[in-house]
Amino acid sequence: MLVVMETMPYAHTRWGEEYPGDGQQSMGFVVVFGLIGLAAALTYCVIASIAHVLLRKQRVALLLWLDLALSLSFVCVLAWMGISAHYANK
Repeated sequence: MLVVMETMPYAHTRWGEEYPGDGQQSMGFVVVFGLIGLAAALTYCVIASIAHVLLRKQRVALLLWLDLALSLSFVCVLAWMGISAHYANK
């Protein structure tokens, strides 16, 4: 269980529901969270790249605010997804 707790997102371990399985058999759980992380990173990269291309002739301050807004919104969405994640219908 210790390995699972170290690899789970902070929002999920802090406010989400506990993992119901045995810590020794949680490899699939860790793989799924890794895949979700990779998909999230790719999505963020694509959205930020498109936004930067569209605003490439703008001031640097605007781009910094855009990056801050994208980062904060992305963190909020991922935290909400981690908190509301369910493993099985109870």
